[in-house]
Amino acid sequence: MLILADTHTTADEAEIMKGMLEEQGIEMNHTPALENINGHHTAGVMIWTDPNEITIRTETEIIGGRILRLEAVDVATEDEWVIYGCYMPVRGIAETADEVEEAWKTLREQHDKETVARTIIGGDMNAETKEWREERRAKRHTPSDAHLEGLLEEGTLMPQAEGSTHRSGTQIDSWLASPEAASGLGASW
Repeated sequence: MLILADTHTTADEAEIMKGMLEEQGIEMNHTPALENINGHHTAGVMIWTDPNEITIRTETEIIGGRILRLEAVDVATEDEWVIYGCYMPVRGIAETADEVEEAWKTLREQHDKETVARTIIGGDMNAETKEWREERRAKRHTPSDAHLEGLLEEGTLMPQAEGSTHRSGTQIDSWLASPEAASGLGASW
């Protein structure tokens, strides 16, 4: 499985890509990019899966261009999974403060309703764990970082990233997994 975030692809472009991927035996679910006031496209999320490994049952666009939720089944084990692909708003910019609050609140509420034991959240979270910020001695602590910490404090999700995930040395691209999901992540995941 592959999660792509901040794809900048329109709905039409994503459908073309979906057709090309299907020809290669790859399934794609997506929420298209958002058009800003200048006519530029930003955000957008894609989740690519191998249908021989993972069967997608349902797709739900939680927030257009930002959060996509899939219900899936592992073909080999028949285990149920919930997969979130995310592109969270850029952190620390005053213009996006309301977007940050809305996106994180929505993700948290949605996650809190989950009943499937194997849950993963992946993508560009635009937030870092406290441990990673401390390791790199970062002084900056953003509202997005606080939201990520709150989500992790419940103990139902564990960060999976190891090392820097961005060229700036930050760890803003991440996988979060429930304990059941973390133990079941394999080659298909």
